[in-house]
Amino acid sequence: MYQGYAVPAFSFIPPYSPWYDESVLNKYGMSPEADQQKAIDLIKSAGYEQKEVGGRMVFVDKDGNPIKLIFPVDMGSDFEQNLAILIRQNLLGIGLDITPKFSPRDMLYAGLMNKVPGSSDQPSLNNGPRAVGSQPWDLAILSTHANPLALGASSDFFSSTGRFNLFGYFNDKVDALYQRARSAEGVSPQTHKQIYTELSKTISDDQPVDFLVFYNDNYVFQNNVKGVEPGPNMLYNYQFWYLQ
Repeated sequence: MYQGYAVPAFSFIPPYSPWYDESVLNKYGMSPEADQQKAIDLIKSAGYEQKEVGGRMVFVDKDGNPIKLIFPVDMGSDFEQNLAILIRQNLLGIGLDITPKFSPRDMLYAGLMNKVPGSSDQPSLNNGPRAVGSQPWDLAILSTHANPLALGASSDFFSSTGRFNLFGYFNDKVDALYQRARSAEGVSPQTHKQIYTELSKTISDDQPVDFLVFYNDNYVFQNNVKGVEPGPNMLYNYQFWYLQ
């Protein structure tokens, strides 16, 4: 999908971050055959049954009907549409079907807004653990961005009060770790690394999202452009660029 310009992601922390610790991560997907059977076993352990439909085994709901997951996809993005097809093919392999729902991006995100039924809350991307989406959905493709040197912004996705925590992930331990990372105690590089290692492990074990890839961008400069250095983003030191 990325023509070789990406690496598999197993965490919200990229491998080039000083706070990355590969040893605590679950690497789902690296052994497709084994992981496929494990996925089937986990779904069965959650109480779902399989039956043969049209010559293949599929998961069914309590009424015996094949389960179809609703997958909103940005109709303006050829890449997301192709990625959705690939994801659908993978899930068909374990007996889960997907119904892609192609929508303009604005409508897609409006459907992900949530609120507590019967409340006067204004719809947002995180209205707490009892909130539900304004439109039914099961999967969505999201892009997240955080400074690999300062990961505090990742709390927007994984803390209980995170403004982009639209998937409803709530873990008191995660909230406490983010608080520690922002405290005076968390200033120490050694402590900061320990905190984010524990955060990585907890989120990897819980799997509130399925991490896909970290992708690479390519930038080309003329030989006479000097002072460009790789960093948290391509433009982080642009004020020091000059022409020779």
